[in-house]
Amino acid sequence: MKTNDLPTLQQEVQRLLGRCLLRLQQFERLAKAVVVTHELGGPAHELEQNHAQRADEYATKTLGTLIGVLLKSYLTIDGATSITEDDSKLPIESVTLRYKCSIEMSSDAYAKAASDLTHLVALRNDLVHHFLDRFDLQSVGGCSAVCVHLDDCLSLIGRQYELLHAWAKSMDEAKLATAAFVQTPAFSEFVMNGIAPDGTVTWEAAGIVKALRNAISELDSGEWTRLDHVIALVESKQPEQVPAKYGCRTWPQVLHESRVFDLQYFADESAPRAPWIRERQR
Repeated sequence: MKTNDLPTLQQEVQRLLGRCLLRLQQFERLAKAVVVTHELGGPAHELEQNHAQRADEYATKTLGTLIGVLLKSYLTIDGATSITEDDSKLPIESVTLRYKCSIEMSSDAYAKAASDLTHLVALRNDLVHHFLDRFDLQSVGGCSAVCVHLDDCLSLIGRQYELLHAWAKSMDEAKLATAAFVQTPAFSEFVMNGIAPDGTVTWEAAGIVKALRNAISELDSGEWTRLDHVIALVESKQPEQVPAKYGCRTWPQVLHESRVFDLQYFADESAPRAPWIRERQR
């Protein structure tokens, strides 16, 4: 090409560089959306607030930071999926929800994804910070070489964007499936009564345990409370809370399985020996 073609080539360089940077920004925006929404939890009434805080937290994060979160939390090796949020300080009395979407890969697939994403970060930094240092834009030959390089960069960025878009689509499909489950009676039983679809009971969150706690508090008879008085109050106010619902035959079995209450037998004026309960000290 002739020297007088240089201005045209320089404009082409600018056009291709602009396309690369715009595509990188599209990737970054989508990466932020995935990072922000793939994992969320907390008391049900705080979920919206927690989502907004998480969005603010990642709004100014660099592409390298976003890629780090994707590789640590969203992309996982088979069998290594885990929840990264700490639930230890959440109140047990309120309904707490948590979900996490992730993509499990083989070790080889994960290694390739990690390599490709790390390379994308390096490519982005090179285009933003070192482009003018690396290439000669004052010669026809230099501009021609830059155009080839930028075409390659654009293709690579495009492939990574399409892959991320596919991952994001999988996450959206998982959310739809979760939303469908949330509307089922099985989910309601799990949230309201702590009974999982397989019949496993989370006793701290069990409806019958909450009912017993409420009855003990309402009777307010001191450290220990007569079990028959507690049962009578539960049956009068929440007749659906019965031992059979939780796979138990008797109320003492509920107390034993839940490990939330202590049971002792004492005598008083009305009975020579009767069961009394209290909430177990932690």
